[in-house]
Amino acid sequence: IAALRPHVVNLRLGRFSTDGAMQTSPGDVDAIFHEHLPRALEEARDRGEPLRLLFWAHGGLVSETSGLRGAHLLVEWWKRNRVYPVYFVWETGLFETIAQLLAGRRELAAARGFSDVSDRVLEEVARRAGGPRIWGGMKYSAERSVGDDGGALYVARKLAAFCAEHGDAVELHAVGHSAGSIFHSYFVPKALELGAPRFRTLSFLAPAIRTDAFRDRFVPLLDGNGVDALAVFTMRRELELDDNCGTVYRKSLLYLIHHALEAERRQPILGLEVSLRGDPELQRVFGLAGNEAAGGEVVWSRTSSETGRSASRSRTHGGFDNDRATVESVLRRVLDAGDGDAIEPFPEEAERSLAFDFTAEGGSMIGDSGFGQAEPVPAPDEEEAPGRPAAGRGGRKRALCVGINAYPGDARLNGCVADARLWGRRLRALGFEVEELLDGAATQAG
Repeated sequence: IAALRPHVVNLRLGRFSTDGAMQTSPGDVDAIFHEHLPRALEEARDRGEPLRLLFWAHGGLVSETSGLRGAHLLVEWWKRNRVYPVYFVWETGLFETIAQLLAGRRELAAARGFSDVSDRVLEEVARRAGGPRIWGGMKYSAERSVGDDGGALYVARKLAAFCAEHGDAVELHAVGHSAGSIFHSYFVPKALELGAPRFRTLSFLAPAIRTDAFRDRFVPLLDGNGVDALAVFTMRRELELDDNCGTVYRKSLLYLIHHALEAERRQPILGLEVSLRGDPELQRVFGLAGNEAAGGEVVWSRTSSETGRSASRSRTHGGFDNDRATVESVLRRVLDAGDGDAIEPFPEEAERSLAFDFTAEGGSMIGDSGFGQAEPVPAPDEEEAPGRPAAGRGGRKRALCVGINAYPGDARLNGCVADARLWGRRLRALGFEVEELLDGAATQAG
């Protein structure tokens, strides 16, 4: 955590996070701009280079722990490549709640030949169970981050002042993965409004922002009006349809957003090929109608090349932020490096650890490395079986797991029951006798 403080701004509901694994205060942001960045600027000047300052916003399916882990794995890689990263970890909490919406209808996915039918049913389940409210709440967290008491607003003010002091010695860049594009649709315009210089590059990985929001907030900034170069890395339609959410919903998450999670059905989403090609304005921006692109570029995964400025090999929505080809392409654009120029390669540990998606079991999330990529829980050996004393210890191992979502009125929570069940599975695998009290069973008497 101490090593991350110069590079992480942790937000919750748009404000500085005051609990959880890491807290961020205004003083922590002050330290970034008054202590750490001036030192980085001097080092860049010694190399005869500008200070390349990159703002990363992760996707909406990433928990606080996963966001911190992603930053931890990649901060030093960016720095070795002469880029100073600042990660917005914005604790969206979406992963538990979306999983719950789908978990109860897993049997629909068993009939693979009827995936289109089952997907339509799951989309309706997600809508009726509050999916648009959950997704809307996540988007509100991004918007609120630049409100009067927002953490991103505080960062934007500090950024504008820092750049005004140091002029052309600072270059700005931004990357948003999935819902991170929504976060940056508020942060980047706000920073520019407050006087920050233009962003040299803006890279979106499988962006989940609506096309109308993109047109309103970003298109006016292109061609040097705030953003010099925009690149969208996303999958072609065939791969989007071949992706899945934990083998339950048999399309990519972007299709679930498109059909079920936005307030209005079938809203065009920037990361979907069908949405890009169906919008004349976006065809113009990205050069998709035989015209010269007007400020934007699309890199369609999977490319034949694994290296260069326009390479991407991800086959899943959640895989873009740990796809070597994609992230190295982003880096080359930040450095303005050619396809053959030497860079520090993307770390293998990050390739293995950062993917997120729905797990195939129970619709819940496991592991602190993200979605669906955690190591399997080992089966308990005979000595550690439930009801037997643990090896080397006396007595039985027992656990009580309590999870309550169904508080009355407007106090209902999400994710608590899933967490309790997850702890129960983990503890059983370690040889505990587990009793669970869920929702109405979790009374004082019980």
